Amino acid sequence: MTDGALRFDLFFEWAGGCLWAANDAARARYPAIPAEDALTLPADLRADLDRMSRRHDTALDWSNPAGPAHWTAEEFRRFDADARDLRDQIAAALGPEFLIAYVVADRDQAMLDATADRGQAGRC
Repeated sequence: MTDGALRFDLFFEWAGGCLWAANDAARARYPAIPAEDALTLPADLRADLDRMSRRHDTALDWSNPAGPAHWTAEEFRRFDADARDLRDQIAAALGPEFLIAYVVADRDQAMLDATADRGQAGRC
């Protein structure tokens, strides 16, 4: 990989958005926010991104966003593993010029910690 690699973060935002340009090279070439709208991804992979985004949103109690998550620690672990697999699929589809990192948001980790505090221990 060269210093000119296009770096993206796979980071699930509430209510949409999954891929975010993470360096100047990526932002210059793909200025769309979120980047999945501009990247050329196979239709099935784009559908997987959309499904994962909708799935991510089910963790949040939309009537009490600051409250505990709807998910158990095991559901967080499964999502995390599936997101890492998705990251690998995206990287393979885009090729070696692209570097994709999976980023667990601090707020997602805080939700998991709150879940653990309810007696369902575990970490992403």
